[in-house]
Amino acid sequence: MKVIAGIDGTERGDNAIVYACQLLSPGVDEVQFYYSPPHVLPFARLEPETMALAKESLVKAIFTKAAERLPDGLKPGTDSTIVGEKRAWDGILAAADDISAELIVVGAHSSTRRLQLFLGGTARKVAYNSNVPVLIVREKQEPIADSLRVLVLCDDEKDWRRAAKSLEKFTLPADSRVTLFHVVETLSDEDVAQFTHAAKESVPNSESLIKDYTSHVEAQRASSHQRMQQNREELPEIVQQAESKVVQGHVIDEVVREVRDAHIDLVVVGARRHNSVGRFLGSTTEALLTQCPCSLLIVHEPPG
Repeated sequence: MKVIAGIDGTERGDNAIVYACQLLSPGVDEVQFYYSPPHVLPFARLEPETMALAKESLVKAIFTKAAERLPDGLKPGTDSTIVGEKRAWDGILAAADDISAELIVVGAHSSTRRLQLFLGGTARKVAYNSNVPVLIVREKQEPIADSLRVLVLCDDEKDWRRAAKSLEKFTLPADSRVTLFHVVETLSDEDVAQFTHAAKESVPNSESLIKDYTSHVEAQRASSHQRMQQNREELPEIVQQAESKVVQGHVIDEVVREVRDAHIDLVVVGARRHNSVGRFLGSTTEALLTQCPCSLLIVHEPPG
């Protein structure tokens, strides 16, 4: 798999590359760096040649520092480093297309409400506009040990299966496990209880209405669970053996709760710009990207 990784000289960016390389295989996968150096306004006392030399030295230092963190078999050569002149998000997306990259890796802050990636504020543009999967690595993501706990979000049938199938491109630790996770978006149990209590005396047949509503939700959960169990033959073996879990509530709240309760390392979501993107990357973009406590792999529908 050909991977392009955005770097910026920060510990956050370097850690993202290190994390991603733990899921890659030396000699099989190929990593290329992308760096968009800051624009420096010309000063009267600095000759253009001096400015160019300073920029060249900065670029070399950034690439060297990042490469030192990688295994020998994954270190990019000098001809595998890309220096961009565009804004970071435009540049890495263009570079990914130019080299036919199969994965973009970026590092992200984990402590702010406003997600920022390398050189700041590029999450939305990369997530929306990439034609290939994007791995967003959290700033304080723990190193991968003997296992990786993966949560695949299951909404649209084609999207989640495409996302799950993408895992076969990664080298996962032997004891890794995958959970298929679906949220039936409904009122929470607390909201139902409050409505039942409030409507008991004022709404005719309220108990019957609540019973019908509860039965409908349970039927949705059972149907979703059944669909997630079917037709796994073409999926990676680790997904064929995956546990299926269906819950009810608000999507983001339930995803965050599951990530924390189950100590999930990586959330995987498939997306289409006019379908699941509307749910996972449209109105809830900031919520998913900023509130998900672990790293996130967004697998887009191929263009065309």
